[in-house]
Amino acid sequence: MTDNAGISQTPAPPEVDFSQDYQLLEGRRDAMLHEGTIQIHWTSFIDAIQRLGLDELEQRQQEINRLLRENGVTYNVHGETGGISRPWQLDPIPLLIDNAYWQHLEKGLIQRALLLDLILSDVYGPRDLLRQGLLPPELLYDSLEFCRPCSGVRQTGLRQLVLYAADLARDAEHGLVVLAYRTEAPSGTGFAVENRLIMDRLFPDLVRDCNVRRLSTFFRALRAGLEHVAPRDRENPRIVLMTPGPGHDTYFEHAYLAAYLGYPLIQGDDLTVRKGRVWLKTMDGLKPLDVIFRRVDDRFCDPLELDEDSRIGVAGLLESVRRGQVTIANPIGSSILENPGLAAFLPGIAKHFLSEDLLLPSVPTWWCGDPGARTYVLEHLDQLIIKPISTPGLPRAVNGAALDSDAQEQWRAHIRSRPREFVGQAAVRFSTAPALSGVNLLPRFTTLRCFLAADKDAYTVMPGGLTLSSADEGALQVAARSSGISKDTWIIADEPQMHISLWQQPDRIKHSLESASVLPSRAAENLFWVGRYAERAEGVTRLLRTILRAYQRINLTSDSPEAESVRILLGALTRLTDTATRVNEPDNGCCQMSPEEELLAVVSAEDRSGSLLASLRYMLNAAYAVRHLWSTDSLRVINSFEAFANAFMQRERMPMRRLKGILDELIIALMAFAGLNSESMTREQGWLLLDIGRRIERSMILAGFLKNTLVEVHPTSVSHPLFEAVLATTENIITYRHRYRSLMQLEAILDQVLLDELNPRSLLYQLRRLEKNVARLPRDRDTKRMAEKERLVLEAVAMVRLAEMQRLARIDSEEPRYEALYDLLSRLQDLLGRISDELTRIYFSHAQRPRQLTSTRLVAGVR
Repeated sequence: MTDNAGISQTPAPPEVDFSQDYQLLEGRRDAMLHEGTIQIHWTSFIDAIQRLGLDELEQRQQEINRLLRENGVTYNVHGETGGISRPWQLDPIPLLIDNAYWQHLEKGLIQRALLLDLILSDVYGPRDLLRQGLLPPELLYDSLEFCRPCSGVRQTGLRQLVLYAADLARDAEHGLVVLAYRTEAPSGTGFAVENRLIMDRLFPDLVRDCNVRRLSTFFRALRAGLEHVAPRDRENPRIVLMTPGPGHDTYFEHAYLAAYLGYPLIQGDDLTVRKGRVWLKTMDGLKPLDVIFRRVDDRFCDPLELDEDSRIGVAGLLESVRRGQVTIANPIGSSILENPGLAAFLPGIAKHFLSEDLLLPSVPTWWCGDPGARTYVLEHLDQLIIKPISTPGLPRAVNGAALDSDAQEQWRAHIRSRPREFVGQAAVRFSTAPALSGVNLLPRFTTLRCFLAADKDAYTVMPGGLTLSSADEGALQVAARSSGISKDTWIIADEPQMHISLWQQPDRIKHSLESASVLPSRAAENLFWVGRYAERAEGVTRLLRTILRAYQRINLTSDSPEAESVRILLGALTRLTDTATRVNEPDNGCCQMSPEEELLAVVSAEDRSGSLLASLRYMLNAAYAVRHLWSTDSLRVINSFEAFANAFMQRERMPMRRLKGILDELIIALMAFAGLNSESMTREQGWLLLDIGRRIERSMILAGFLKNTLVEVHPTSVSHPLFEAVLATTENIITYRHRYRSLMQLEAILDQVLLDELNPRSLLYQLRRLEKNVARLPRDRDTKRMAEKERLVLEAVAMVRLAEMQRLARIDSEEPRYEALYDLLSRLQDLLGRISDELTRIYFSHAQRPRQLTSTRLVAGVR
């Protein structure tokens, strides 16, 4: 049997009667029930999930959590324990809205967007609202959000407000009200799309049968609107999405939108202003920009004219806007519209600009700068929500009813001392919507964020939005930062909906092909270091695994040849991971620390830049900074590295017998990541930098490892197990046995590990790949001479190819060591470090680098 959600059920679960099991909260409206009866537009959905049963819904919830985790959907909340990378939460029960009711909402939302756009133009233009007394000057000029340098600045396009969001809620007393506006850098569109994609995956037939309206029309309008506001209506404008960086609370969405819309994701350091124009630093040089779709707050956009302490903005950006050379969406200064005091004056402003009453009322608001309103707020403080407008150090909002008498008097004192900086708002009695809690369907307080995009002179409303529900029955806050749970928002149309792809724009193919090759230099740098850190993690993991295998069967305190070979490997491990300076080592390489302590430290020491944990953390940071460039499967593998890092941090729960199993799993994940990149990424600049990073790091690790294991001459009884360990660690043991059977000698090992050009684990293979990749990088077109980076790579390749095997395996000095091999490996390490430095100088020098205590030319290339 198959139900209309596409689920085979044998036997069918018992049906649930929601009209009896779903209990309303007293005095609250509910989205699903009206006077105890399920509303018509909910009936198809309810019939389907009743046949599914709550147990099956709970399993779907687990599947949703898995997908969100694998896709790396997070919302970062700073200043809270475990706040960073908090998993996004999605309820499998969507919010359903009837199409007829939605059309009423659309009209009200469009009216609001038009009104706010006019206010924005007036505030930074003629300021008629101030002269006519429709807006108090104090409300404008006292606000920290008012950007005085933006006065007189008007950007290209009829509508200044390109993207707008409104938070709505149904109140038991006032009906549907607008709680707040988001005009500076509205967030939530990316999360709304992700929610829809997951629901579409788990309930495809249900989404279709309920006639749920599609979201792609909104994003088409958004892209068209961003192109329309390009200066002087430039054809095929270059548009970027500007983010504060991976540490921002909604960085996932920034990367998601950049990939979804097809825009480069950049940070402030990726841009420069020259002669009044904004340029993007790319691998191919500077590229002029036309539109910046920003996610950076107003005051951080330009340290030259706004906040001088900003490290995420672009000096001279505002001057470029004045000259009409670039458009910022939304305009710098648009945060003034988020002032909660503005709501008290919107009805009069609507009459002035539109000659209309507001179709959607605001939550009742009193600005305390007005004497009458202040008196009302002071007298009714225990019934209101108090919001500071521009007072640092105070909470964003406080519920007067939750304060004791002393706290209420303190807030009254605040208001009396600085009345113009506070507003009072009616406490909204939020309506509820059904949410899945365990195996029960329960009512939860709900808000809806709606989004609008300007396309030329009109606004398009996203047919849906981002719904948030309170985490539990007693929670009064409904927000992601207060552990709110998101919902997909379904607008139930009257007829089946056709699928409309965002990408059906044949007239844009030429521009798409042109912009696809644009790789910001910061993104290139992060890809380069992803390759290096991934290879570093693999090299350390393989050596750790080799040592663990021997450690479990050998007594290191003995004088046996096998124990001596393991002690040599331990010494190599501490040097390769930059930990040798932390322990006292005798000449034979044996650590004074106990082997177990040293192995666990190399794995999980957070204060060691060369530890396996540190390598994984560095790789994750670099990978997440360019998450918009990875495929879905690659992102899932990247997200799995977070679990390994967390496991390594729990040292007390990681006995040695368990560590080897974890390392085996990590090797598989690292190889899966390498394989996906090899088979899924196009051979453009991004892949070149990723692979160059891998080849440099693998060469440095291999050279350092051989230098610490094969240079010294040991007795045959020690060298043979050591040789086998070297071959196993470098993934050469199977090939070597196939070629040489049981013969174990240094010349054969060096021939395979150093000089075999067909062996993907040999040093020469890495250098030849490096040579080919570097030759494909952009170069100075004004010179025909060989670039320094190419000369250095050629020198490294020639050095290895010209090496004489007999000389490398010959003892030329009085000391028991292979001096020629030592010199070769040392010179290679130096050359590889210089190659890395040269690539950084040419392509990555835009970034302001933190000072470091370790050199980029260490044996393992520790950054």
